[in-house]
Amino acid sequence: MSAARFRSIASVAFSDPVCGDGKCEAPDEYPGFGRFGCVKDCGKYKNTSTLVINLEDIVQKSSAELGINLKGTLLETDANRPRFLYNIFSLTMGDFLFETDVNKSSMTVEVPDGDLILYLYQDRSSESTTEDLALSYRMNLNPR
Repeated sequence: MSAARFRSIASVAFSDPVCGDGKCEAPDEYPGFGRFGCVKDCGKYKNTSTLVINLEDIVQKSSAELGINLKGTLLETDANRPRFLYNIFSLTMGDFLFETDVNKSSMTVEVPDGDLILYLYQDRSSESTTEDLALSYRMNLNPR
């Protein structure tokens, strides 16, 4: 068998499926959900649920939740204060649902059924600010 003939057979036998060619070729193509799967060839992923995300601002809730009023402090007024970001990992899809991490405090999103993990984190530390505030409150000093 010539090398050209072998390459010709190998390229057909080992070609990657193309989304949009009219054939749903498992396992690489599957019903689509968001940025996953191939809606054009396999249709929409049907097993979904609506998830409501509502994160509350700790500065606004600080008095009731922490016993320390953080309103008007650097945690509220500093433009460079830490932000909270999150993403949802779907074990069904094997990846994060959002291409980039999100910082919206409220949103409603359609998610695939199955196990989900919410990853929530700060983009930078607020340790020095919170330690100074906590010490000021313990010593009954005005933290401003």
